[in-house]
Amino acid sequence: MKPIRIAGIAAAALAALSLAGCWDSYDLEKNRYVSGVGFDKADGQNIIYAQMLDLTYLAKQEMGKSESPAVIYIGKGQGPTLNMAANHLYQTAQQRVLWSHVTSIVVTEAALKDGMEKFEDAFDRFRDTRYTQWVYGSRDDIETLFKTTDFFNISALTTILHDPESNYNQLSWIKPIRWVHFFADIMEPGKTVVLPTLGVNRNQWKRNGESTTKLQVDGAFILGGKSYKGWLNNEQLRGLRWMTPGTKRTPLPIAEGSRVLGVLSVGGAQGENHRDVREGSSPLPNPTVRERRHHRDDKRGDRKGDEANRDIPHSGRSAEDLSSGGRVRRGYLPAQLSHLLASLREVEAHE
Repeated sequence: MKPIRIAGIAAAALAALSLAGCWDSYDLEKNRYVSGVGFDKADGQNIIYAQMLDLTYLAKQEMGKSESPAVIYIGKGQGPTLNMAANHLYQTAQQRVLWSHVTSIVVTEAALKDGMEKFEDAFDRFRDTRYTQWVYGSRDDIETLFKTTDFFNISALTTILHDPESNYNQLSWIKPIRWVHFFADIMEPGKTVVLPTLGVNRNQWKRNGESTTKLQVDGAFILGGKSYKGWLNNEQLRGLRWMTPGTKRTPLPIAEGSRVLGVLSVGGAQGENHRDVREGSSPLPNPTVRERRHHRDDKRGDRKGDEANRDIPHSGRSAEDLSSGGRVRRGYLPAQLSHLLASLREVEAHE
C-alpha cells in the first residue's frame, strides 16, 4: 500500500475519533416542551390542546420570587383524527415538540362521549410519553383551564392541574387519578371509574381587590363499560370519600337539626361495603367506615384529642347526627353513602 494512501486513511480515522458520538443530538433550548395536553371534539373535528410553560422561569424562582407573571403558551390543533390534529399543531411550533414532560391530561365531555380509545391510542403512540400523568375531565373550556395560574406569579406547574396531591392531602373529597390507573380501571369489566373534573372558580379569590381565577375540582365524570355515563357534582359525591382508599383528611359537620355544632376532621377513613339481600327487595348497601384518627373543632375553637379505630356501621334508618360527648351517631355516614348511590342510579337512568 502506498504511503500516501496510508496517511490518508490515518487522517480520516483521527478525524472520525474527534467527532461527537451522538449524531442525532439537538440543542435543548430549541425544543418545545409540552406540560399539559387536552382532548376535545367539536363540529366533527378532533381537537388537541398543548400547554407549554417556560422552564427557565422555574430556574429563576430558585433565585428569588419573580415580579412578572408566569409565561404560558397554549396551542390548538384540529383534524379528522387526533394524529392529524397533532400534526396541525406542528405547523406553527417553530421547533421540535417534545411530549416527555407532560404531567397532566384533560378530556372534555364531548371527547369522552366520542370514545376513550381514540385519544388513548393517539397519545400513547408517542414514544416519549409516560403513563404517570394526572388525568382530569372538564366541562369548561380547556384553554381557560390551561391559562389559569397559581398565586404570587408562581409557575402553573404548582396548580392542582399538575400537582394535586398536596391539596388532596388537606381536603380529601374526590381522589385524583393517574393515566395508567384510569385506563386500567376502564378496561376492567364491571368497574365504575370516577374521573375528577376541573373547573374555574372566578369569585373566591381576589388579587389587590380584583377577582382572579383559580382551578378547582367541581365534580366527576362517571364511566363504566368503556362508555360515558354522566356527571355528578361535589355535593352528589359527598359520600364517595368514605369508600375511597387513601382518604387523608376530610371534614365531617356535626349538626343537630339545622344547627351545626362542630366539625370533625377525619383522617385515614377506611370503608367496607356489604350488601343485605332480603326476599322481595333489591340488595341494600351496608357500609362500615373505620376512622384511624380525627379531631373535633367545636364552636369554642377547642381541639379535641385523637380517637382511634372506631367503626360507624349502617343503621338502616335515619338518626340524629350528634349524641352526648360529641360522637357521631349511627346513620350519619350511611345517609351520605345512600345519597351517593341514589345519584349513581340517577345517572344510570339517564344513560
